[in-house]
Amino acid sequence: MAMEKVRLTSLNVVSAFDPALSKKTTAARSAHIITGVDPIGRVFIMSTWAKRVDPLVAIDNVFAQCHEWGVNRCAIEAVLFQKVLADLLQERCKVWNRDHPSDKMYSGMFEEVKPAKGKGKEGRIRALIGTSFEEGRIYIHSSMTDFIDEYLHFPIGATVDLLDAFAYVSELWSYGVEEDEIEAFLEREQEELDNRNPITGY
Repeated sequence: MAMEKVRLTSLNVVSAFDPALSKKTTAARSAHIITGVDPIGRVFIMSTWAKRVDPLVAIDNVFAQCHEWGVNRCAIEAVLFQKVLADLLQERCKVWNRDHPSDKMYSGMFEEVKPAKGKGKEGRIRALIGTSFEEGRIYIHSSMTDFIDEYLHFPIGATVDLLDAFAYVSELWSYGVEEDEIEAFLEREQEELDNRNPITGY
């Protein structure tokens, strides 16, 4: 069976950030996961990260990964965002943009998502596993052992940080765009530019 190549440009790339506000060894880890959805609804897990670090370090890591993969939408749990992160993200954006003028980030890329009513963390994860994974829509590289371990040992594993972030990022999923659709759009855009009046710009 020939290996299929999936173009990054055909994917709708989104992420989710689930920060932990404590660095205690018994606390949850900050987690960030990046996924890409192709035009037929397959979901590719592109990057996973989970560590117990200072929240500012975690935010800078999210910025760096979002820049690397071209993410412009990142889900964050709504209550946590409103109570803790909104101002912190804005301030950290200013620092990041000062230090990385060519790789600007904007706090508006972070979107609040609300958990389904009546479902706790385990319920959210279980609902997602019961659909996307069983349907065979999820693709993950064998090197992402942290995520795979959480999946295999759920719900009795030591951590569920990446699975929880994965449940949040699913709220942003939408289908990607076929390569020929992108090319057709670019051709139409170029044609419109070519037909503009050089004086008026219209």
